[in-house]
Amino acid sequence: MELDYYLWRNKISQNAFAKKLHISLSTLSQVVCRKNSPSLLTAVKIVKATNGVVTYEDLLRTRDRLEMVKLKDWEAELAEEARDED
Repeated sequence: MELDYYLWRNKISQNAFAKKLHISLSTLSQVVCRKNSPSLLTAVKIVKATNGVVTYEDLLRTRDRLEMVKLKDWEAELAEEARDED
């Protein structure tokens, strides 16, 4: 679930959520607006605070998601090449 939808659905303000996570409102706002992907520590805090409803993948910006898909495709190609060599 997208973080902004989670906050809206649960009637949690960004300010309250940022305080709960012990992060700045600015940092949270950038994650919610997808201007930046969160740091690993912030991502862990968000996933735990939402009981996993918001996932790590949900927190990645679109560009980062595309990079992740490319990486998975590349890994699959390498695995296939390795199988072909055997």
